[in-house]
Amino acid sequence: MKKTQNSDALKQLILQKQVSLTEQEVLLREELIRVTGMINPVKMIQQSIKDFVTDPETKENLLSSAAGITVGALTRSLLVGKSINPVKIIAGNITQAGLSMLIAKNPKTVHKIAGGVVHFIQSVLQKDKSQK
Repeated sequence: MKKTQNSDALKQLILQKQVSLTEQEVLLREELIRVTGMINPVKMIQQSIKDFVTDPETKENLLSSAAGITVGALTRSLLVGKSINPVKIIAGNITQAGLSMLIAKNPKTVHKIAGGVVHFIQSVLQKDKSQK
């Protein structure tokens, strides 16, 4: 009788281990599918773009850089124009680079200055309207 009890207990233990192994295999396959999906280059690029777009600091840096490049290019074209003078062209390029870096590194200061300029222009326009 002891042999039958031991035999039955051993069979139950084997069945439990088989069920446990099957469950672990299913979990391992699901994890493998998930990890494989994460390694997919398209998914990695999509996640990187999503992180880039949702980060507020990145947006601010991008806007600052764009403003710096724009102001630098406008200043260079105002200084150089259609001139073929090499000194003027070099001075324009140096001015463009300097202003671009300055604006990109100090966007808040530039924003304050631009706000002051806009306010000044608005006050001048309002004076002109009141005089007419």
